[in-house]
Amino acid sequence: MLFSLRFLFVQEPYQPPITDLISVTSLSVPEATQPPVLEPTDPFQPDPKTRIPISDTQPKKDATRPVMIKKQEPNKPLRKTKPSQLAVLGMHHSATSVLSRILIMMGFWGGEIDDFLIKASDPRKFWERRDVVQAEQWLINQVVPAKDHEGPRWTGYGYDSSRITELHATKFGIEVKKIIDKLNEHRPWFTKDPRMCLMFDRWKEHLDAPACLVVYRHPVVLAKRSMVRFEGLRLNQWIQLWENYTLAALESCRDVPTTLISQSQLEDDAFLTLKSFYYELGRLGFDISNSSLPNLPPLSKAPLSKFLTENETSLTKYLYLPTGSLPRLRLPPNEEISGFLFPPDTEKFPPRPPISEKELRLLTNRQFEMYQNFENYFQKYPTLNVSPYDLAATLLPERPRQKEAYAVLVTSSDSSYAVGAAVIGEALFRIDQNRDRIALVLSSLPQNIRSLLEFSHFKVQEIEQIPEYYMKFNPVCRENQAEMDASRRQRWGKMFNKLRIWELDQYDRVLYLDCDALPHDSIASLFNIRDVPLIAEPGSAHSGFNAGFLLIEPSKRIFDEMMRTLELQKTNKSFPVVFNNIVDCTEQAFLNDFFPYYYPVKISRPHNTTAKGPTPLAHWITTKCPKPWSAKCAVVKSCNPSIYTNWWRNFENLDRRIANLATSPTLTALDRTIVQVWEASKKDGTVAASVCASDKKPAPPKPGPNFSSPPAPESKLETESDLEPESEPDTEPESQEDPDEEPDDMMNR
Repeated sequence: MLFSLRFLFVQEPYQPPITDLISVTSLSVPEATQPPVLEPTDPFQPDPKTRIPISDTQPKKDATRPVMIKKQEPNKPLRKTKPSQLAVLGMHHSATSVLSRILIMMGFWGGEIDDFLIKASDPRKFWERRDVVQAEQWLINQVVPAKDHEGPRWTGYGYDSSRITELHATKFGIEVKKIIDKLNEHRPWFTKDPRMCLMFDRWKEHLDAPACLVVYRHPVVLAKRSMVRFEGLRLNQWIQLWENYTLAALESCRDVPTTLISQSQLEDDAFLTLKSFYYELGRLGFDISNSSLPNLPPLSKAPLSKFLTENETSLTKYLYLPTGSLPRLRLPPNEEISGFLFPPDTEKFPPRPPISEKELRLLTNRQFEMYQNFENYFQKYPTLNVSPYDLAATLLPERPRQKEAYAVLVTSSDSSYAVGAAVIGEALFRIDQNRDRIALVLSSLPQNIRSLLEFSHFKVQEIEQIPEYYMKFNPVCRENQAEMDASRRQRWGKMFNKLRIWELDQYDRVLYLDCDALPHDSIASLFNIRDVPLIAEPGSAHSGFNAGFLLIEPSKRIFDEMMRTLELQKTNKSFPVVFNNIVDCTEQAFLNDFFPYYYPVKISRPHNTTAKGPTPLAHWITTKCPKPWSAKCAVVKSCNPSIYTNWWRNFENLDRRIANLATSPTLTALDRTIVQVWEASKKDGTVAASVCASDKKPAPPKPGPNFSSPPAPESKLETESDLEPESEPDTEPESQEDPDEEPDDMMNR
């Protein structure tokens, strides 16, 4: 049957102003797209002659009851209920529009042509009911006010179903019920709108025979394409949006017959993919033939094309006996599909950009697990024998452990950094006792320092040393190493052990701190930043990040990939050049090269006296100001005295506890080692003993004793003060900050 289509010309994105009505060339639409009009007294009680067979166990409804517009109890479909209401669920720009038009060709009802929003310049785009779009965008606008939203409004970024009030839910339910009532007159029907992913659970309350079609597109490809076309959201936010849409869709489709389509497979071979999808509709329970087959044929392990060829005869006799009440669905011929997908003078499917391993690191652990679940499904199909009712649940990621921790790394017997780690433990215990505190140590670390860390509320965890790839194998780094003093070589020779924090996969997230950092009272708020794989402090003299503070998602997969990358760099002698200085010999250069994206968080630095507002932590990465244990006060006018005061307050709390331990009548031999190492750090000059003069630089601290050997003779240790320019630091403009890639400031162990 031929008829003339008229549709609305709209501009991208969605819900644009109506600008024109135009005629379109007549399209051939199969007769099955216009099923007989049903006139039920109640959308949930069709006329007996056309009633969909349902299980005798399903509760019967009173046919005389008027249609209710108030919120109803969720109508949970029984597993024997034959579906006739198909929801197409997929993120924006995931081929849901193309599939919607294909569904019409197959015989699904979606509405009168004037009900649809269609892009005039490309009829493959949109195919969304205008009333569906208006209702769902209205709900998004109520939940995410204009002042709070980020990015294009139609994306629903920031949508949170917990913010829906009873009034919002009632009004939205009334509109949804009206739409469903119209569609129920023409079963089987479909409807689609990307936003429906976020709120299909509310649609489901009014459906009696639902099914789900979830459309999948690679999250990184989708994010990169969206970044090019639309402004307002960062790359990780588009990926987060994909996660929100996909998780909400899968959760809503639990115990609902569900099937999947991959956009990439549709682009690679549209005809084969649609033929497979057609048979999947039969497996869901839609009538696709006049015959029946009680059970699925044995699934072959051959490729999909061979499988379909060998089983096509039996597959077309599929599962359900025809009822006579609904039109059969048809598989459109290739010519008809081709005429729609590839009309003259329209762009073909654009080539898919290749996705590198580095770009996959943009995904959080949960996002990567979802991505892998989808990819595995499409690679193994049709060898998987998963019930349509269980498919959505099998694709959902595991529930997060909701366990988080703080971590420090102590690899050197240098007492100054041991004291720094102990002060961090004391501060964290006061601030946040809900999370574990982990101190990673090497087997060579003396027992007395381990005992001090345990006394400072850390769980000490021994790790295996990672080879020093850059200092050992990079010729440029070996030359620089010869110029370092023994103390610095000791710390710099063990810096890649920081990568071990990615092995702490007993935790969902780990916040790492260098030993010359100090947590502030608001540090726990950093754990509220989610859906990013890496959070770090931005550099002040470069576009990368400083590795002295990291909030990560531990992952054995990422750690193994790091080790493979380092081995490859060693074999090929292709070491990254990130900072163009000696910092390229550190793990910071490796991490900046390894991760394509990080989420920046501003922190306090001692030389920044103009910062406003609270920060989650302080980090002593500068050559202008001494380390916190070297002075009780800021000895340079350009240094911030408040963060020194805060560090010393925590130091003195720990000092009092150790003093009480020393006088305890139950003092053990282990306790005695804690007291000894603590007192030694104060006597040998590792920790400043008195307030420093306000106008002079502090005397360079003496080297801390090596607790695995007798104390070394006194000698001048090169410190940050020695690396400063000859001019008085307090005469320098504040804007001239030292780069945080200064060697001795970076590697604080």
